[in-house]
Parts: sequence; C-alpha cells; structure tokens
Amino acid sequence: MQEQEVTDIGRSNSTRFQVIGADYTTDGRVSAWKMSVMRGKQELVSSASNLWN
Repeated sequence: MQEQEVTDIGRSNSTRFQVIGADYTTDGRVSAWKMSVMRGKQELVSSASNLWN
C-alpha cells in the first residue's frame, strides 16, 4: 500500500500519482485502488475501484 499526503488543498482538489520504478517492478500493474480523505485519524470520505473488495 502506498500513501501520499496532499498539503496544498483547496475547495476543489485533484491529485495524480504514478506507480513507477521499484514499486512497479516489485508489485506490478495497479489492478485495484482505494482513496481516502482523512482529517487526522478520522476518515471523511473514500472511494475505491470495483476490484478493491
């Protein structure tokens, strides 16, 4: 699992990430994903691909 903190947020935010290098070589293509918006340890909202479960 990878985590990316976004500190420059606004009313509307879009963040992109890439799985490259050693992560891609070791773990392979991304077939399922989940994103969560957190405030401290509280999860405010999340979304996941159909294959996540």
